[in-house]
Amino acid sequence: MLVIFTLFTPSDASHYIYALQDVFPSLPEPPRKLLPHVPREVIEWIREADAMVVRAGAGLSADAVRADLGLGLDYTSTELFRKLYPGLLQKTRMRMLYHSPYVKWAFYFFHAHTTSTWGPTPVYRALHRLAHSFPSHFVLTSNADNLFYQSSFDPSLIYTPQGSYAYLQCLEPCSPDAFFPVQPYIDRAVPFLDRNTMRLPADRPDLIPSCPRCGGEVFLNVRGGNWFLETPQREQRAAYQRFIEEGKAEGKKLVLLEIGCGFNTPSVVRWPGERMAREGGGRVKLVRVNAQDASLPPDLVQGGRAVGLRLGAAEFMEALEAGGVNE
Repeated sequence: MLVIFTLFTPSDASHYIYALQDVFPSLPEPPRKLLPHVPREVIEWIREADAMVVRAGAGLSADAVRADLGLGLDYTSTELFRKLYPGLLQKTRMRMLYHSPYVKWAFYFFHAHTTSTWGPTPVYRALHRLAHSFPSHFVLTSNADNLFYQSSFDPSLIYTPQGSYAYLQCLEPCSPDAFFPVQPYIDRAVPFLDRNTMRLPADRPDLIPSCPRCGGEVFLNVRGGNWFLETPQREQRAAYQRFIEEGKAEGKKLVLLEIGCGFNTPSVVRWPGERMAREGGGRVKLVRVNAQDASLPPDLVQGGRAVGLRLGAAEFMEALEAGGVNE
């Protein structure tokens, strides 16, 4: 006998399970995990597409759960902050970061080191499998954490318009080329870093980085003002533009998989994706996955060019794979 129930919430599942077990005491315990429904059109768009652009925001990394922490790289998580930077809570206040270079750079180095060693996670592995099931793909992400690089994505197929924690840059900036790798500075500082004190030793001013060109102040190469240098991303941007233009010229069907992109910087990922779907002549489809706001302009939905799913990145990828999209 096959019994099929349409369930909407976990409490629905519990209700039916208990009811069935009352009637059939020997009924095996069914799996309790409910996977969300992925619309058939989404699966068809992905299967029929010639190429994919993964368009990722902070919501993706928030679901990149690291096993030893049991948490993703979620910048809004107070629990993650407590685990990673206990010294900031115990020894100082966040506002002091801007008054003491020894505290400020201890935090920056710790944060850059943490993100650079985060490692592969299930959600990024699933996304890697999906992207590599296409003849061609590209990644556009507003995230500066470099998790795509750590998950075996081809660096030549990743564009990070908001910058990267992998670089420091001059704050002046004194030159378009005034940027340099942060890792050597992290390596020098790590022996002196302690998460419980969260400060560099005051007798080691040499650990505080400065611009090797002009000696001025530096900061991580992330967009935070008109001082931001886009030079490190110049080749990435050109490669991404070529990918899009060549796909358009060849009439390729393109699916834009947008994951975790909200309204912090909508002009970077969210709105341009909508414009691409609107101007794509039906060959560009947008799949918006967002746990908070998956809304879309009505014309894209009514025109069959976009679908919004109010789901987290991890649950979407799990449901997509369960639906056999890679088969």
